[in-house]
Amino acid sequence: MADKYVRLIKKFSVLILFMLAGGLAAAQTYYITEDEKGNQTIMQTFSWEQDDNVFKYEFIMEHFTKNNWVEIEHKELTENKIDLSLAAGTYRYKILLYNYLGFLETETDWIEVEIIKAYQPKISSVSPQNLYLEEIQDGIFVVEGSELRPETEFTLSTSKKGAEGKLKGKIIEDDKKNHKVKIYFDPELIDTAKYMLVAKNPGGLKDSTEGPLVRYKKPVDFDLSGAYVFPVVLFDDTIPNYLAQNIFPLTLNAKASFFPFKSKGGYLGAQLDGYFMRMDHDFGGYKIGGNLVMGFANFVYQYPIRKLNADQKTSRLLATLEAHVGGGVAYFMDYKFIFPRGVESDPLNTLNIGVDVGIAGQIYVMPRLYIDINVDFVTAFSKDMILGVILPGVGVGWQF
Repeated sequence: MADKYVRLIKKFSVLILFMLAGGLAAAQTYYITEDEKGNQTIMQTFSWEQDDNVFKYEFIMEHFTKNNWVEIEHKELTENKIDLSLAAGTYRYKILLYNYLGFLETETDWIEVEIIKAYQPKISSVSPQNLYLEEIQDGIFVVEGSELRPETEFTLSTSKKGAEGKLKGKIIEDDKKNHKVKIYFDPELIDTAKYMLVAKNPGGLKDSTEGPLVRYKKPVDFDLSGAYVFPVVLFDDTIPNYLAQNIFPLTLNAKASFFPFKSKGGYLGAQLDGYFMRMDHDFGGYKIGGNLVMGFANFVYQYPIRKLNADQKTSRLLATLEAHVGGGVAYFMDYKFIFPRGVESDPLNTLNIGVDVGIAGQIYVMPRLYIDINVDFVTAFSKDMILGVILPGVGVGWQF
């Protein structure tokens, strides 16, 4: 009875193993290891479909050398994979499958593979090393080293660890000795950054080195401007009712803008924006007057518009388009009634929270001198009113 049971198990296992062998799919992949000295080794992984009815596998590999097949690997495995480091050449392997009773039930046919030699690229120099966005770029880099082959893939990466980048280059010239190549990168895609140049050969071996530093010759801008402003009160009737007007032409504006982040997509920075507005009116028998002083700290963005110079190699800043938004304070200072014979009411002094939103344009008439045209909308929140003012203005500025 026991022998019959064993034969049934064995027959069932044979059926499963033959089904597995018939559809056994062997896959070959690779990965790269690196030692402390930076030496890279390619490891080939041979794997196949796992099945719970298999007790163990036997892996046999042969190398074709001197017109003969020579066995170089013979291992018993419990896992459905094996990692090997193989030199370039022709190989074949097969897999033997054993059931849980320890019997060899089936084996695959010989599977032949060709291992192609992988070449280790080395980069010794990259030129140019510095690029300035004020200059017109052709996108061509000269790279020297070894094993820089026509099939080598070059990328520009911002990773300091030498990971491959998204900006891919194209080899446009090589010296046939694999020592020197010219690579083209689309200059429209190259922006401010410190790049690493990464070279990767077929098989995965790669090398990286410091590539170009891309920046502006003037990496930080500081703008200072003054403007005459013509403010108009848009809503809340408190001030128009008291002063019998909603336009106050005695207004000045000063701005200081700092741009530490510059790229092709625009400049980002911070801005201090201040206003001094004189508000008064003579009613004949008495006067009402005071000053509105406002100050804001804004986030600011500028988009540069550049013009190509006559040399066709450099450009200059023609204009910038600006948007800014921020918060600050509005200070109603020394508002009072003034009557004849020096009689005055107690002054009103109140500090309120405000919000500033604006757009502007700077037109450069000289490399540093510009005309500043801006329109701001300011809202001041006090206990008794919410004041809304639009402030168009025009002025001059200087870029330091």
